[in-house]
Amino acid sequence: MNIIVNKKFIKEDILDENGNKLGEIKFNPSDNRIMAKITNIFNTCTNALKRLENKEEIPDLQNTRLETMEDFENAKADIQKVCDVIEIESDTISSVFKNLYEVFGKDTIDIFTGGTEDIDLLIPLLEFIAPHVRDARNQKVNRYIQNEDPEVL
Repeated sequence: MNIIVNKKFIKEDILDENGNKLGEIKFNPSDNRIMAKITNIFNTCTNALKRLENKEEIPDLQNTRLETMEDFENAKADIQKVCDVIEIESDTISSVFKNLYEVFGKDTIDIFTGGTEDIDLLIPLLEFIAPHVRDARNQKVNRYIQNEDPEVL
């Protein structure tokens, strides 16, 4: 008896702007882990945006004189507001990268980012995988919705 493996993997080359192959990405859009991690990424980003919206206006410290201890003491509240916003951004970006590392591996993500944590460089990846994951999720959900036989569930 043979076992036949049904491979649902999507495999695509990763190219630079000149068409040079940098690597490849391979994933199974039906993998529950991908669906969970992508959902986690979107929830994390949405929650961060909500937290930022609830913040007071972010002070512009560019023209603030910070030379003496008194200057720093006077600007302490504004500096803390800026630090809070930076912390929200940093935590959000770290979470996004952590989730993507778990799904695709750090080496694959580094192909897109060059080892940096520049989230903008991940947009092509997210735009590429999102429709595949969405379609796979819809197929899974529809399989149960369309089946009216309660014993099958």
